[in-house]
Amino acid sequence: MNAGEKFTPVRPKPPENVPNVFKILMECSKDLIGFWPAAAYNAEIIGKRLINRHIFIINSPETVEHTFVKNNHIYESKSPFMIKVLKPLLGDGLFISDGEIWKQRRAMEAPDYKSDKLKEFSSVMTECASECLDNWENNFVGKEILALQEMASLTAEILSRALFGNELGHKNAGKIITAFSEYQASVKLFYLLFYFGLPEWFPKIPQRQISLDMARKIHVVVDNIIKEHLAKKEDPNTLLSMLLRNYKVDGSGSITLEQVRNEAVVILMAGHETTANSLAWTWYLLATHPEKRHELNEELDRVLGGRQPEFNDISKLSYTGAVIEEALRLYPPVSLLGRQSIQEDHINGNKIPAKSVMLVIP
Repeated sequence: MNAGEKFTPVRPKPPENVPNVFKILMECSKDLIGFWPAAAYNAEIIGKRLINRHIFIINSPETVEHTFVKNNHIYESKSPFMIKVLKPLLGDGLFISDGEIWKQRRAMEAPDYKSDKLKEFSSVMTECASECLDNWENNFVGKEILALQEMASLTAEILSRALFGNELGHKNAGKIITAFSEYQASVKLFYLLFYFGLPEWFPKIPQRQISLDMARKIHVVVDNIIKEHLAKKEDPNTLLSMLLRNYKVDGSGSITLEQVRNEAVVILMAGHETTANSLAWTWYLLATHPEKRHELNEELDRVLGGRQPEFNDISKLSYTGAVIEEALRLYPPVSLLGRQSIQEDHINGNKIPAKSVMLVIP
């Protein structure tokens, strides 16, 4: 891109009108954003009945606040269908639990994610990033790489080592992430069925069995890691160790081994793909803005002086932080935020029937 040239980020090109239902079914299996018409980008609230479900997009601060804040008791963040889709993999994990179970787990795990705890794992992150860079320099100089694939491998490695330790993490990261990918691909259809309000017996299709098989495969790997961990005399500094502090062999603890496994799987699922997406889009934006990449490199050279970054450097890398935040603004890793109404409501004169899906599309 030439200096002074206006940059238009890659984005969906909306159709002028809402496609018919069959076209939407075909399109949204590949892309959950591209089929929305131009009007959906500008209206405060816009809705349409698709088969058996009312779907609304809310865009303004007022309509988002109405749904997500002021009246959040009316709009479920964890719909029954979402729980049904993810329960085979996550069990009663924090991501899909609700009520008292959610409160208990949230209170139990929150202390482990404070900044002072993050500091303890910063060396794992720099270690994995250095290994990734060494691999590129040894094998890919002058060649193309798939940024998303590389970032997915990197984030999976970091999470696995932080969660399970260097030895256990590295050995099992590939197995877990491969099974994760297959699980996500198999449940994608279930999400679409939910959005269109089709009967819940639809998941008895072949993809359902694939998802169950992949969930079992992940459970076996993580259960074995937990057993190996408990058999060791030393207690390594890992996220798994933190979860196991609440487990007691005699059953008096606040969590069972199955629940430890569920929370470990939640950490892997929630932190892997989203972070990889953000990093891949950051590389795209830096590649299309060489002058910004130059400023970024200048800051890194000035602050780090050629050494590996440390946790305490984060506060000094203000421009680096701004680059990440701009990438998150333009390309948020979660493209849809959904809620489901549990009773009828009204927003700006629009009737919201019970069981409507409310979408914020960042």
